[in-house]
Amino acid sequence: MSDEDSLFARIALDFIDPIGVPPPMPIRRWERYRELFRRVHSDAGLVRRYDGSVLIFGRESGILGNGATYSYVYFPTAPSAEKVLPRLSVARPGSQFFRLLGGKWYLEQDRF
Repeated sequence: MSDEDSLFARIALDFIDPIGVPPPMPIRRWERYRELFRRVHSDAGLVRRYDGSVLIFGRESGILGNGATYSYVYFPTAPSAEKVLPRLSVARPGSQFFRLLGGKWYLEQDRF
């Protein structure tokens, strides 16, 4: 769905950030995004990255030195194999790793 809306760098619950001057997004389509964001508990929506990946912001847990953020990421090209783990619980603070969910979708964990 977001590939069809590639002229938008960011789609959130409360705003849309276009790239240049694309045609406006229909309200019904934006409502569909908002419904999907709520379903995956994303308060911040999605962002299209420069490498072509799409990140759906997730949740944070823990505290500094023992915390992490979790997001869903679509990668057109798989991340490097050493960054993909079978379990994210083994990642150390200050690191970023992924777990394959299926197809080109990954769960991203940023430890802090």
